[in-house]
Amino acid sequence: MTTYIGVDGCRAGWFAITLYETGSWRADLFPSIGKLWAECKQRDPALILIDIPIGLPEDGSRLADAEARRVLGKRGSSVFSVPTRAAIYAPAYAAANEINFQISGKRFSLQLWNIADKIREVDALLQQDHDARLIFRETHPEVLFWGLAEKPMDHIKKLNTGYQERISLLQNLFPDAPKVITESRKAYRRLDVGRDDMVDALVAAIAAKHGNLIGIPATPQYDARGLPMQILYHRSPIVLRLHHAQITVPSDQVEAARAFYSGLLGLREIPKPDSLIGRGGFWLRIGDAELHVSPEDGVNREATKAHLAYQVANLAYWHKLLTDHGITIGDSIPIPGYERFEFRDPFGNRVELIQKESSR
Repeated sequence: MTTYIGVDGCRAGWFAITLYETGSWRADLFPSIGKLWAECKQRDPALILIDIPIGLPEDGSRLADAEARRVLGKRGSSVFSVPTRAAIYAPAYAAANEINFQISGKRFSLQLWNIADKIREVDALLQQDHDARLIFRETHPEVLFWGLAEKPMDHIKKLNTGYQERISLLQNLFPDAPKVITESRKAYRRLDVGRDDMVDALVAAIAAKHGNLIGIPATPQYDARGLPMQILYHRSPIVLRLHHAQITVPSDQVEAARAFYSGLLGLREIPKPDSLIGRGGFWLRIGDAELHVSPEDGVNREATKAHLAYQVANLAYWHKLLTDHGITIGDSIPIPGYERFEFRDPFGNRVELIQKESSR
């Protein structure tokens, strides 16, 4: 039975979450990456996503690290600049720092040096074992969450607010996510593996199982040993939320509609894009969604322009899926900050899919 595994380093070694095709799961703590691979390869893994740098530069820095910091913004400090191979294999921090400075002109933190032994573990395994090289790929939990949410996380992962923010996202893709963490915390000592380590392993396992993986950078660099220097993350082709709903009113009743919705109901009016002002009507804000009120005469309002707009994370995915199933895609007038298209479902209903323009 094929499995998908997420791995994060922890104080006692390596914490792994295995997800099965059936929806079941298991958690394990291994003292070394060799022990992890010896057991996990018996589970027929399709992919093991691990939060550790794979691929070490001979000089300079990795494009993967620089691009990941850029997309993470305020969470960018969670991505280390990986030192050179010679520095990682130095016997002590002072010597490693000096070696790295001589080669690249850069020094690195003691915090990064504290995981150098884990970097060496994975590097040695992938150099020695061809099968492991085919299965292990690098990821980063904050990049994974950025991909799921389409923005960096608002809270630090070690805080309760950060935990709740992350576990809520995971539960959308894997309903048992809270149970995985709760039961894992009962099974393992906090001194050996932290709650955040468990969440990081779980998001990696979920991403591995759901696929649709994208790389940073899109085309990987390779180190001198042929290892890819690329951070993988998951961009989910799922509907995220209702973006807006549209209703129509008679052309001579627009001001009455404004008085009702904005005046009586108290909905806040927001500006329309310049490109749509000529169509008349007005837009209103409802929480994090919008109500668009447009003029239209001589129609049955139950069978015309009223529609729902679904916000998605991968517009191209949906475009291909719909056209592959014989759905005709229509054009939409561009609006700032978004890409979108519309179509009629097989029953004649008007539907819009909308996506924020990429910040990358």
